Amino acid sequence: MSTHVNEAQMNDAQYAIVDLETTGLDPLNDRIIEIAIIHADHALTEEYRWSSLVNPQQEITSTQIHHISQADVATAPTFNELRNKIIELLHNRIIVCHNAAFDCAFLNAEFRRCAGSDTRGIQNRSSKDTSTSVQVAQIPATALVCTMNQSRIYSNSERHSLFHLATFHNIDTPTAHRAMPDAQTCFALFRLFVNAEACGDRLRDQATDRHGNTVLPAQWHNATAWAKSNVEIS
Repeated sequence: MSTHVNEAQMNDAQYAIVDLETTGLDPLNDRIIEIAIIHADHALTEEYRWSSLVNPQQEITSTQIHHISQADVATAPTFNELRNKIIELLHNRIIVCHNAAFDCAFLNAEFRRCAGSDTRGIQNRSSKDTSTSVQVAQIPATALVCTMNQSRIYSNSERHSLFHLATFHNIDTPTAHRAMPDAQTCFALFRLFVNAEACGDRLRDQATDRHGNTVLPAQWHNATAWAKSNVEIS
């Protein structure tokens, strides 16, 4: 691996690269059915990987994209059963995702369900929900790095989906739309963008995401690791 990543140690930051598969696009009504997490150190060396199918406790109405069937998740643990492990795996790490707002919204909605809270208004509630006896884990936007957004700074690809970026940059994607292979692809893109920044190969100093928001380079420099200090682990 290029030494440029080692030179960009980013204050000894630790990373969790995350990918989800879900029953649909709405975090309020759809559920996570697979999760993958890869740990990487400050030099972007992989340290650990973990994945699990998740029983969504509801019908999977479409399998066209991820090909995960009801039978596949029938004996899988629920998100509530995986909650503590997921929190531990994300604790004290900057969280890297492709389309991070999507994954974060689903994780936060699932965390609220674990606390017996309404999933609505997940962006506006504090990390401690005083209406229940369980403290609600909520991942803030400040803990996220989005490789989809950063691709608008570091890639000339006309399309910014994980699949199209992988194709454009010749990244092998053996099984797209499953959580671990997609997390590996996201990790490869993250390494690519960090190296590009370290080498001075930034293509743009500013870009706009698909919602019209400004995207700035090297988002990882401004991200803050997510601390679970006020979240109860039982």
